[in-house]
This record gives sequence, structure tokens and C-alpha cells, in this order.
Amino acid sequence: MDLTELKNQMETKRGAESTVPIPFRIERSELNAQLAFAEPLWPIANNVAALYSGLLAHMGEFGVTSHAMRADNGDGSLGGFNINFWMLQYGAIVRIRLDGIEVNVPNFSVDVGQLERALLALDLSLREAQNNLSYSNFTLTVGMHGRAEGVDSKQFLERFTGKAPQGLGSLVGSGAIFYFEGPPPITVLSVSADLSATVAGGIFVKVHSVFDGSMKMDALRRVAEPQLEQSIKALGLDVSSK
Repeated sequence: MDLTELKNQMETKRGAESTVPIPFRIERSELNAQLAFAEPLWPIANNVAALYSGLLAHMGEFGVTSHAMRADNGDGSLGGFNINFWMLQYGAIVRIRLDGIEVNVPNFSVDVGQLERALLALDLSLREAQNNLSYSNFTLTVGMHGRAEGVDSKQFLERFTGKAPQGLGSLVGSGAIFYFEGPPPITVLSVSADLSATVAGGIFVKVHSVFDGSMKMDALRRVAEPQLEQSIKALGLDVSSK
């Protein structure tokens, strides 16, 4: 075997190894969902009692009571006014505004199935106050802090960032963000990888997805979950390993 043939075999082996997913151990994650209404939710301005009635009727099993709900004037504007409450044992906070809903899960340790049921119940609650309720788009952002096993975080990120600018000092890290257009109902997808500010020596991965109004609330999890998994896998990471 000559030197050229040996070199080719080594490069082929390295290429094959680079396609093997790296186990990604998530230590902290967060979820933010923005559900934009196609038309303003006018009952929040002219019939708020109808909103409260629906929420109390359908959200009780998720920890939403009359003592949990609060009205907040926000910045004093009509758009800033919101009704907010914690649910799922303080695992998620919901804010209902004239133009949409925001759901924030600061530590994504809640049961996903229970969260899905809570969102469906929330949708039902609002429809009782406004029969023609519909959504113009759904935005989901999932952030994950963790460690790529057996790989230094800076070295892992270098595969995406390429050559760094010179003459600015000693490079301490890098990050990358990629934007994509997806087939409907996905309109925009961005995937980013960076150094984690929460996990020492770790990696921060964020997947930001926008779905158009053709998406139905009861299909959101079914579409979003595989898309999230595919995005993580595309970075060369594997979250399924135990």
C-alpha cells in the first residue's frame, strides 16, 4: 500500500467518524411560545368576564384558579394589558394579550403531554369568549444548555464557524446561527450553536421555528417535535442516548 492510498483511507475514516452523532447531555432547557391571533381578542377589552369564565371552566386541572389569575396593565397601553397566570405547578407562565398568547417555560422540565393538553384547554377557553378565534402564526423557541460528550465545546463549534477574524486578540470562543426557509406550515427556521452561559464548558443550542396560520393547535406538537429533533441531529448531536 502506497502513501497516497493510506492517506485516502485515513481521510475516509475521519469523514465517517464525523457523521456519528455526538451524545448531547442537556442540563437545562427553556421554551417560549408566541401564538399570534389573526384578529384581536376583543373580549379582553370589552368582556373580560367571559375570558375568566372559560379559563376557570377548563384550566382548573392545570392549577389555574381565580387566585392564580392576575390582570396586568403592562405599559398602560391596550396592547400591553394582559391576563397572566402560572400553571403546571409553576412550570409555565401564560400571558394573554389583545394580539396573542405568550407561554414561557423557564425550565423545560414539565411533562410535554400535560403541557400540550393545557394549551388545548387554553385554546378552548378562549374560543368560548370569541367563537371565530384563529391564529396567524405560531412561534416556538427552544433553548438547550448541555455538554457534547467527549468533545471540547470550542472545538465542536469551530466546525461551523470556520476561520475567525484576525488581529482582535486571543479567540476565546465562537458561535453560529443558520437560517432556513421551510416547507409549509414551517415558514422560518433558525438553528444556532454557541457557548453556554449557564453550563460551564457547555454548549447552547437554540431552535427557533415559525409556523403559519394553517397550523392547527392540536397538530402543533406533532409537527414541532420531529422538527426540533431533526434540527438537533443536523448539528451532529444526539439527545436520545442515555
